[in-house]
Amino acid sequence: MAFLLGVNYWPRKKAMYWWKYFDKQEVQKDFEQIKSLGFTLVRIFLIWEDFQPNPNQISNKALKNLKAVVECAAKNNLKLIPTFFTGHMSGINWIPDWALDRKGKSSRFSISKQKISYFKIKNIFEDNLMLKAQLLQIKKVVSKFHGSKAIFAWDLSNQFYHLEVKSSAMAVKKWCSLLTKEIKKYDSKAKVTCGASDLRWEITNPKNFLSNDFICVHSYFPIHNKKEADELINAGIPSRECKKVKSLIKKPVLLEEFGFPTAKGHSTQTIKIKAPDKTFECLLLSEKVVARYYEKILSSLPSICFGALAWCWSDYAKELWKKPPFNTYVHERYFGITKADGSLKPAAKTINKFARKINLKK
Repeated sequence: MAFLLGVNYWPRKKAMYWWKYFDKQEVQKDFEQIKSLGFTLVRIFLIWEDFQPNPNQISNKALKNLKAVVECAAKNNLKLIPTFFTGHMSGINWIPDWALDRKGKSSRFSISKQKISYFKIKNIFEDNLMLKAQLLQIKKVVSKFHGSKAIFAWDLSNQFYHLEVKSSAMAVKKWCSLLTKEIKKYDSKAKVTCGASDLRWEITNPKNFLSNDFICVHSYFPIHNKKEADELINAGIPSRECKKVKSLIKKPVLLEEFGFPTAKGHSTQTIKIKAPDKTFECLLLSEKVVARYYEKILSSLPSICFGALAWCWSDYAKELWKKPPFNTYVHERYFGITKADGSLKPAAKTINKFARKINLKK
């Protein structure tokens, strides 16, 4: 298989609110630019409350909008990885109101119906209502899009360990197997993965995902100063983590998320993040440093992984900065390989250069 180069996608003007305020023309324009940069793979996210406003109801509007996204991908010869049960995204848990457990409080805040909540989420791995709801969403979505040439794989979730659901490794393994089988019931040829693999958490050990067709790695690490940034970038941590996962389980590996937020101009800067649940410092790296990071990591991956997806497509428009997560998690505004006005950062140019190189080898 040729190396697959991809990107995690949120529209720059809609971000996590795109299903609520869907604009097909925006998606089509973005996908055209994504294709022009040499990407072949796009990961998208099905915000849970938008697709499932009630446990027994799947939104026809959301399904219609997803159909439009699939059509845009097909038109541009792009493959999609739709991600179910999101769930966690960019520092916040986006949870349907019906999935909140009002008997308990969480240390991490959630967004439900565009309001902040500190209620816990019901157990997605073992709660009967939650399991039935997940199986229903899989049935409705996969049965509608099975056989589509634009679907590369289905992703079960995104970084679910941030949901703070306490379950055993065995419960996670059973959950993963149950949902994987349900997808293959409606699309026997489907590839299935789970965007949750993180070596720092026992509950997300790659061995829990043996039922999946390939294993995903998300590789981020905290940086506190420029010297530390140089040391960690030169260490090639994402490549090392992928190699470790591959040694643990003999399955193909996808580096599904990696990247850094950038500072404006050429200087690295430190910003203070004051979120409702915590305060911390975050380093924004210079655009040139992040471009060098992408170049180093991508060049090392083809012998380890079958593909890699940058985090993420674009910085976000200023009109979104007053909304969660961007009103508190300021660094999330600047993870893009393109800017909010659509212009390219050095990282995008570096990735495009790598794309042309691997295409020549086909």
